[in-house]
Amino acid sequence: MQCYAMANFEKLYSKLCGLLQENGQVGSISENFSKRLNDEERIGFCLDQQNISEVFYLELCFSGKDSIERITKLRNKGNDYFKHRQYNQAATTYTEAVLTCPLDNQQCEEAISILFANRSAALFYLSQYKECLVDIGLANHFGYPQKLVHKLRERSAKCLEKIQCDREDKKQFQDVLDAPSSHCAEVKECLMNESNATISSENIDIGHATKKLNDLQLTAGNVVPGFTKGPSGIYPGASEAFSIVTTAEAGRHPIANRDIKVGEAVIIEKPFASVLLEPHFNTHCEYCYKRTDNPVPCLQCSKVRYCSLSCQKEAWNKYHKTECTILSLLLNSEVGKFGQLAVRVITVSGLKKLMEYRQSLDQTEESDQPLGFGTDGVYRSDSYSTIYHLVTNSSQRSVANLFKRSVMAVFLLKCLELTDFFEGQPKEKLVVGAMILRHLQSLPCNAHEVSELVHNRSNLAASQSIEVGAAIYATMSLLNHSCDPSVVRHFYGDTCVVRAMRCIPKGSEIADNYGVLCALTVSKERQDKLQPQYYFTCKCEACLEDWPQYNVLSTLKTKLKCHYCSTQLSIDLDKAGQQQDGIVCRKCNQHVNTQELLKVKNEYNNQVNCFLDACNYEAAMPVFESYLTALDKHYVCRPCIEYNNCQEMLKQCYSLMANCSLSN
Repeated sequence: MQCYAMANFEKLYSKLCGLLQENGQVGSISENFSKRLNDEERIGFCLDQQNISEVFYLELCFSGKDSIERITKLRNKGNDYFKHRQYNQAATTYTEAVLTCPLDNQQCEEAISILFANRSAALFYLSQYKECLVDIGLANHFGYPQKLVHKLRERSAKCLEKIQCDREDKKQFQDVLDAPSSHCAEVKECLMNESNATISSENIDIGHATKKLNDLQLTAGNVVPGFTKGPSGIYPGASEAFSIVTTAEAGRHPIANRDIKVGEAVIIEKPFASVLLEPHFNTHCEYCYKRTDNPVPCLQCSKVRYCSLSCQKEAWNKYHKTECTILSLLLNSEVGKFGQLAVRVITVSGLKKLMEYRQSLDQTEESDQPLGFGTDGVYRSDSYSTIYHLVTNSSQRSVANLFKRSVMAVFLLKCLELTDFFEGQPKEKLVVGAMILRHLQSLPCNAHEVSELVHNRSNLAASQSIEVGAAIYATMSLLNHSCDPSVVRHFYGDTCVVRAMRCIPKGSEIADNYGVLCALTVSKERQDKLQPQYYFTCKCEACLEDWPQYNVLSTLKTKLKCHYCSTQLSIDLDKAGQQQDGIVCRKCNQHVNTQELLKVKNEYNNQVNCFLDACNYEAAMPVFESYLTALDKHYVCRPCIEYNNCQEMLKQCYSLMANCSLSN
């Protein structure tokens, strides 16, 4: 009998393999399993194996919240910090109590309301006035004692005065006033109302001033960009410039149906499902991936945190009500991010929709409807059909690979059995287990990391991109790999924005990168990494021509090309300044004005220095985009160092606009 803390999949699988070896069953199991030709047959086979059932027997051990007595001790500890003006420690201690406070009766709700009120006081003295107002709203939401409400009213008045003063004197909160968010409507009204120049506790109505403040975005955040000319009618997650074609060599893949400019958004997509990685549970909202130091708790477990009640409710309704009690089991089991994401795909979909979709598959096999598309011919990012039909590479997997994934699917199925996910129909578990197995095969080939830039203000070059989550995107998964990709991905929460990183002419492929760039890795290493996970040999231009890596490019001259016929010219970039009258192309006899190149190059160099000093991406981005466009369309032969450097500068601009936090 396994308690969740002991249910480590890898150890249990090793135990299973040992038993099969000991009993002389490896050969027969392998032979019989290999005859199973689809995922339902594979799961059915594994469910029938007594050894698997015995080894992977699980029992739920859910700890939930702390006792109210311990919460009281934590609150008193926070109060001691507060009395000694150690406000950071006080806020941190109150937060620990908030996350672990039980909420199963009125006494507990009053306890958490006091914790939010106490934390709001600490935040006030830390000059975090917006956060203070949010906590006042949360204290009110959870039923703060009426006899003490005057304290909240007075603190609200002081906060609004401070925000108003700072807005006038320091412009600190202009982002909130300008943010297109209904969450801060009440704060805006208080701040912008001229008759409210002097705010007192008597004219503050807690119900008005803090209503919806629990949903307030504490910063305006980075705004998700839009499409230049709107979305595609067939692929709503992509630009209207995005089309899909199928070829024998590249399979199904996207191309540009018009010229796409540098910096243009090609895909803007919410994932079908995503998971926050455990190392970031203590810093990020589990639902929207926003960093939050003053979180809202799950009402049942102490494992996750949320930035607002709205995120808490969305997570609970979509998946957490199922996963809450088995979350520690999944995390401790070492099934990895793909195992967790496979479960999330299932819980987000819900049993009813999964069973309905399984029934529809029999009908789809008899129709000419393209796989993954709705009956109206639209490829939707929020449709389970698009995720179900992503490539699995089952036919290329070994028997051992499929068997282990099948056993893992059974393990995850047994985890779900510990919840109220199933309704008791005989076929449910077989169908869901097969779907889990399918996703365990498709996710390693199609899922993407959700990243965040940890920005080093004193040294931009020392900034690092970290992986905070994993997600599956229907439209993003249609992109093929290139070691020299034409696009780059950035994340706003878990929304993925894909921008063009060079000019993409009409009819050209829109290609992503699967983690191995030609500028950083030699061709053989790239192929060795791609083949085991994605089951293909890359034949991009960089591989076929064996492009040199960045350290070699830095020693080579940047060759110029004719921007009429693309023929390489007889001069390089360093000598372009010596050609005051330009140069005549030997092939087409057209005159190439090298002085125009030098002009945009000087503008670029000046902006690079300013950008590295002040990180003003709004000023730098259009200059970088213009220079990269000029290099790409008119002037240089690739590969070249100048081109790569400009791309990297532009990527940094986009990173600062997306998920971004300051390093300690």
